[in-house]
Amino acid sequence: MEHSIIVAINRMLDRSRPDPDLGADYFTRPDSPDRRVARHLAGLRDLGYQSTAEPPAA
Repeated sequence: MEHSIIVAINRMLDRSRPDPDLGADYFTRPDSPDRRVARHLAGLRDLGYQSTAEPPAA
């Protein structure tokens, strides 16, 4: 456990570029619907399912 913390800190300090500012609302900002669909379809593929998604008819 201690080793992984030291490695993580070393990698953070070793970077020659600053980390980008993600914004104050990064963790509370909702995902876009397209990204959510892609993530869920990828999860189904990981489980061995073949699936497609179509938007609902207007």
